Amino acid sequence: MPYFSYAQIHLGPITLYTWGLFIGLAFLAGYGYFFKEAKKQGMEENKILGLALTLFFGAIIGSRLGYVAQFPARYFSSPGEIFEFTAGGLTFYGGLLGA
Repeated sequence: MPYFSYAQIHLGPITLYTWGLFIGLAFLAGYGYFFKEAKKQGMEENKILGLALTLFFGAIIGSRLGYVAQFPARYFSSPGEIFEFTAGGLTFYGGLLGA
């Protein structure tokens, strides 16, 4: 059985990385489910959105910091690379802790 690896999907000038695409889809699905359940419990829409955005950015920042902690020598020699999110380098455990 052949193994197909689609790390990137090219749509004209736009390149989508499958890992990031599925993380985004998972976040949207989780947000949709949470929104529906929170509305049943009577939460305000602004609070739901605020919590979702806090979790999203906390997960992204935590994920990046987890990667930086995994390779400290690389980032101590050039600390400006810490903020280059487009160069890759996110971790699951950092995102989980950040959220």
